[in-house]
Amino acid sequence: MTGVHGVIIREATPADVHILAQLNREVQQIHVEAHPHVFKQLTNDLSVVEAWILDREGTFFISELDGLPMGYAYVEVIDRPENPFTFAWRFMVIDQIAVSPLYQGRGVGRELVARCVAFASASGAKQVLLNTWDFNHQAQAFFRRCGFETVRYQMQLMIE
Repeated sequence: MTGVHGVIIREATPADVHILAQLNREVQQIHVEAHPHVFKQLTNDLSVVEAWILDREGTFFISELDGLPMGYAYVEVIDRPENPFTFAWRFMVIDQIAVSPLYQGRGVGRELVARCVAFASASGAKQVLLNTWDFNHQAQAFFRRCGFETVRYQMQLMIE
């Protein structure tokens, strides 16, 4: 898929695992700084991240410009069966999405979201969901600009 200014968004292959690990490193650090009790500091040994990536059941997308990776997204299509409280439900979750700071503000993230939504539609999903951490106001504003709206709140109580 080609979008903004020659950006290509393609499905990742196992050969892309190192690229995905590198792109993840940048967004991981933001989360480590905000919640060091939850998120792990990545080491220089990316083999652990690479193994995790290869073990996923969803789909990774990579955005590139002239062969240079700019961002990625990881999505999962989920089928929930009908139960006494809800109807059967097929939806897609954008579990991870990141754009390198070098390319933020250039439409790359919006193109990644559009590719994810197109994938959801082609998969028969009727809804795209995602989560952001409360501290990540930049991501929340970005997702609102992409048309997402808040539909529920998740709260926590820390127990010591």
